[in-house]
Amino acid sequence: METALLVFFGIWFWTEVASPAGPRAVPLGLAAAGLMWTRPDAVILGVCMGLPFLLLRSKNEATPGIKWPVLGRALLIGAALYLPWLVWAWSYYGTPVPHTIIAKAAYTPPVGLRDYLLLPLQTLLGRSMLVDLFLPSYWVFGGWPRFLVVLAQMLAAVVAFAWMIPGWALAGRRASLAVFLGMFYLCSIILFPWYVPPWSLLGVIALAFGAEALAGRWPRTLPVVRTVAALIVVAQAGMWLATAWQMRVQQTVVESGMRRAIGEWLGRNARPGETVFLEPLGYIGYYSRLKTLDFPGLSSAEVVAAVRDGAKSYAALIEKLQPDWIVLRPVEAAREDFKRRPVLNDYDLVRSWNVLPQLEAVTYLPGRPWNEFEARFLLYRRKVSDTFQLPSPRP
Repeated sequence: METALLVFFGIWFWTEVASPAGPRAVPLGLAAAGLMWTRPDAVILGVCMGLPFLLLRSKNEATPGIKWPVLGRALLIGAALYLPWLVWAWSYYGTPVPHTIIAKAAYTPPVGLRDYLLLPLQTLLGRSMLVDLFLPSYWVFGGWPRFLVVLAQMLAAVVAFAWMIPGWALAGRRASLAVFLGMFYLCSIILFPWYVPPWSLLGVIALAFGAEALAGRWPRTLPVVRTVAALIVVAQAGMWLATAWQMRVQQTVVESGMRRAIGEWLGRNARPGETVFLEPLGYIGYYSRLKTLDFPGLSSAEVVAAVRDGAKSYAALIEKLQPDWIVLRPVEAAREDFKRRPVLNDYDLVRSWNVLPQLEAVTYLPGRPWNEFEARFLLYRRKVSDTFQLPSPRP
């Protein structure tokens, strides 16, 4: 995915802005353009990383800081490098806003002023999505030790508000303020795991400089600081290794072992021009070679238009779009909206896939509930009249 590139350009942008000699226009502009080419909403990341260097200053700081002429030239360079994509996308899609943003925005719950005002308190209490900065992907499904969640809640609260502590190292306060500003964006969207790493990096910078400042001011605390820092690193490294194993199992059993098989089955049995409604777009959509009507519409303008017209549920979308095939998880097929709108009565259940036995054979699987959530799928085909029968499916 694009996450590694986003982290790379984020590090480049941050180190250039924080350079002791002051940022240079060309490298800063290149880093900014790289951020934008990687993710269009990275402009928020760039602004949140740059503002702390304008807002937090110290009389004793040797760094010259950001000079407005340099910043202006950097913005011009970044804009010029990003312009080709902007022009092409606007001419092709009819809008400069990427379709994926339009699709996700169509079903993202609105956030009001009260939510924003309460967000700092929610973060202090460990109840905001900022805890994702220090937790595994899809941790909300369960299957992870409780102490990891508690640790993440404490770390998120520290990094979000460390910028308010005068004794904290200036570099750490700036990283903390960047996280605090980004919090209002991250907690107003549906926060997918691949959005998180650049912000986690800023949080780690804030913690590291805070630990250094604490040990420097009170040398006797050095053993305690080192011990706590080592425990945090060990916990995060262990979580990383466990997540890597979880994702390896997911790739082998679920993605390659089942979703690809679903797509290939559809490729053999569906007719050209038919459509399939589903949420997990990737493997199934690619290998089926069908027109995909995915939720929330990452590949389908029809779905986005239907959502904007009020079809917010799976059942409402299926009723409106009339796909030839439907791929659902059992938990999705059991939703109440299918009882209120019995659209599945117009479809036959033709196949099912279940890789739970393969997952159960894996003795150690952290975050197992998420893997199990993805382990079963149902395939429906639209019923046809007696005067026209589709050929029998091939295995």
